[in-house]
Amino acid sequence: MKRTRLVAAVVSVGIGAGSAFAGDVRYDITVTTNWSEQTHPGVFPADSGAHLSLISFLAHNDQISIWELGGLASPTVKQMAETGDLIKYQDDAVDYIADGDAAWSWWNFYTDPIDSWTVTLQTVNDAHPLLTIMSMIGPSPDWFVGVSALDLREDGIWRNKVVVDMYTYDAGTRSAERFELFGPLENPPKPISLLDNVLLPGHIPIGSFTFELATPFLDGDLDHDGFVGINDLNRVLAHWNETVPEGNQVRGDSNGDGFVGIDDLNVVLGNWNVGTPPAGVGTDIPEPVTGAMLLLSVSLFSLRRPRIA
Repeated sequence: MKRTRLVAAVVSVGIGAGSAFAGDVRYDITVTTNWSEQTHPGVFPADSGAHLSLISFLAHNDQISIWELGGLASPTVKQMAETGDLIKYQDDAVDYIADGDAAWSWWNFYTDPIDSWTVTLQTVNDAHPLLTIMSMIGPSPDWFVGVSALDLREDGIWRNKVVVDMYTYDAGTRSAERFELFGPLENPPKPISLLDNVLLPGHIPIGSFTFELATPFLDGDLDHDGFVGINDLNRVLAHWNETVPEGNQVRGDSNGDGFVGIDDLNVVLGNWNVGTPPAGVGTDIPEPVTGAMLLLSVSLFSLRRPRIA
């Protein structure tokens, strides 16, 4: 697809105070696996019942950590990684929610090596913006996949779409290297690490997690403050002519095509002054023509400059 690219300088026109959306939001999370003989030739356990066990999700704050690379597996993570059981996780989640450190917990599903399914994550908010996921790779001694404390915001604003590769990890509690349960205990336990064996090299993902914002916001409201105005225009101008992750409104991609340009500017200007101005944004916001004329004048000037041989 051919894109219209204007040569433009970044023009800031009266940046306001604007605050990010502070209520609860929802994300659709798609779990996709593509673990097969094609991705892992000669070592895929086709006859061993390969799968992902029950998968757990937890939305939480930065006061708790479920697992992290380089850390030792807690009893909860050890149980999950060795058996696929989530009994300890469920008990922990109830306590985290009661203490105010987590907002939402969910677990379910047996996932085949090649599979795709979606669940809607509930009650994520500015107080609990981090998401942790984990699921045992079965059958295995202590291997798992997951995401550790993923922040679904950027610059305090909810991201429209995030894709995370599904890497494979070693919980460090068992020393066997085969597609079977248990095996010798590590004594002492080793830190959690990317898997480093010929069966599941940790640098080769076996799928992905995709997070897509399901809560509707106003078209052109790039900072999710409930109002389309100068802050949103400046996000487009600040990233003009840049290629960004598709749907990254924080970086000005209002139409979701992964490029910040005239189409994104038109979305903002076409919805100018829609919504309720947040506290701190005055009534002296310029008309959309101001930003458009500034951008146009810089663009025309740039395009008309003579070429120097």
